[in-house]
Amino acid sequence: MRVILPPASLSAVTPVCVQAFDREWTFTPWFEPVWRPDGRLMALDMLSRSAGRETGKPTLPAWFFARLPPREQLRLLCWQLDILGRMMPWCASREVVVSLSITRPLAMLVLAEPGVQETIQTLAPVLRPVISERTLPPGREVLSAPFLQGLLTLVPLWLDDFGAGSGGLSWLMSGLFESVKTDRGLLSELHVHPGGARFLAALSNLAGEGGTQLIAGGVSDPQLLAFSHEGQVTACQGALWPGVTAEQLHMLPDRCPGLAYGVSPASGEHHA
Repeated sequence: MRVILPPASLSAVTPVCVQAFDREWTFTPWFEPVWRPDGRLMALDMLSRSAGRETGKPTLPAWFFARLPPREQLRLLCWQLDILGRMMPWCASREVVVSLSITRPLAMLVLAEPGVQETIQTLAPVLRPVISERTLPPGREVLSAPFLQGLLTLVPLWLDDFGAGSGGLSWLMSGLFESVKTDRGLLSELHVHPGGARFLAALSNLAGEGGTQLIAGGVSDPQLLAFSHEGQVTACQGALWPGVTAEQLHMLPDRCPGLAYGVSPASGEHHA
């Protein structure tokens, strides 16, 4: 089993501090793996774990980040892009991409910042901004979400939380996204229904016809893993494989050890 060796500079990543809600918050990078059915590492999902600087009490990342002022979101994005810049050589050599969450207000700011756009274009071979379906309007036309057009001129996009929004199949079939990740609720709901695996496989085939990969999100146990395999998804992500800090990236192999997707949990707490 070959182990991915991260750049030495990642062991010295400096947390970033953000002022919001009359307090100061500290953010540190957190990486969650995305695995292909053959055990290869497809991607890393770069998240940011946040905590009060004085109390050390953690927050819920998705909730917290989305409610930060857009300018603070931009500061965090630039910090993440700097980290990704250090990772780019080994990501490229192993054909691993890194996804970063981006909100609609943040996307609008990015499109008004030529310097940030230039950085994103430089990192485009390994960078995949992720938009939540919850933030998109119904309908699949770019005109209904014009900021997508601007982002697509810079870098390929991923869609997250598929099945949680109000777009139905429209965004899956739009051909705008390189990969679409299912919402954990959708995956769990399909799992308990007879024929759910066939429905998931049909979604995967439908996405594939438009050049889009379907990723099963929220895979938290072996049963959901087996179900996702039966549903013919491109890759899986979830609590079955705990994430790691920047310092722990060396513990993450480029292939799952053991039987299909049977990866030994890495050290470190896994957030919700």
